[in-house]
Amino acid sequence: MKTPCDISPYSLLQEELWRFPWRVMIACIMLNLTSYKQVRNVIWDFFEEYPGALCAAEANPSELAEMLRPLGLYNRRAATIIKFSKQYSGGLAIEDCHGIGKYALDSYTIFCLRSLDVEPTDSKLIMYMEWATKHLEEINDKSQA
Repeated sequence: MKTPCDISPYSLLQEELWRFPWRVMIACIMLNLTSYKQVRNVIWDFFEEYPGALCAAEANPSELAEMLRPLGLYNRRAATIIKFSKQYSGGLAIEDCHGIGKYALDSYTIFCLRSLDVEPTDSKLIMYMEWATKHLEEINDKSQA
């Protein structure tokens, strides 16, 4: 079953970024061990400075770390983003890239591949999946009426 195109009531960053897999993965890296609110305050400035993987792969680690400071673990995040971006722009499969774990892979499957054929363990992704399944059932019921 494909995910709906409508935005859920949860308004996850992945829903806004789904057309750009690299950006979805960056959001997931940023969301690791921090809050959505903190990431939302940083991510758009990040994408303005680093619009794609090639730009981020060449980022100055200390400048990137400073931008990520509000998220905590900023030196580690900067190193992860740079390494991930190098591997991604080099053509490595997302699942084989540095810094990509279950949450990011589940997000990629749900939002980029538009598939509900995944069993997430993250509470927000579970809520989204429940909403998406119910929303699609409601759409089907209306179209059959």
